[in-house]
Amino acid sequence: MCAWSASTKLRNGRRAWIHEEIAGVRLRVSAESFFQARPDGADALVDAVRAAARPTAETSRVIDAYAGVGLFSATVAAMSSVVAVERSASSVADARVNLASVRARIVRTDVEKFRAVPADSSSPIPPAPGSASPLWRGWPRRTHRVSCWFSCDPAAFGRDVGLLRLAGYELDRVVMVDLFGHTSHIELVSTFVR
Repeated sequence: MCAWSASTKLRNGRRAWIHEEIAGVRLRVSAESFFQARPDGADALVDAVRAAARPTAETSRVIDAYAGVGLFSATVAAMSSVVAVERSASSVADARVNLASVRARIVRTDVEKFRAVPADSSSPIPPAPGSASPLWRGWPRRTHRVSCWFSCDPAAFGRDVGLLRLAGYELDRVVMVDLFGHTSHIELVSTFVR
């Protein structure tokens, strides 16, 4: 669907969306929802998260913070019990469709206001300025054994590493994913362990 017809439908009050297939999973992405710029980039991020998050047994509980349309809940954590936290109404609507066959509870709220439940792992994807400080103030610091952390800003990531270390986590690994060739923009996918 071209951008013009999508925006025309939105102006007329109808929802517009496309579908992307990522890691063998078909995902609905509405015109107002955030998604990665390229499907092959989303595939690369899913691969990096699979390696970083170290999915555990099917009974494990995962918190997918800043869940968006459910990309990581639907692919990496599909065999786990997932709590997907997202504030965007459009993304939450997409996540409800995309996670219909996953053991997922979708919570529409700001991650910083979410009172996290005990979980084996979490996958916070903070916004570009970084968010370890506000996020970890309300996050139960002793419940997540593994935290897969994202950052698209190396300086913010450096600050977040320090804050996560104060919360009792050690940086285990970092993988760089170059989604935007010929630019300085990179994605860092890291694993922190308690």
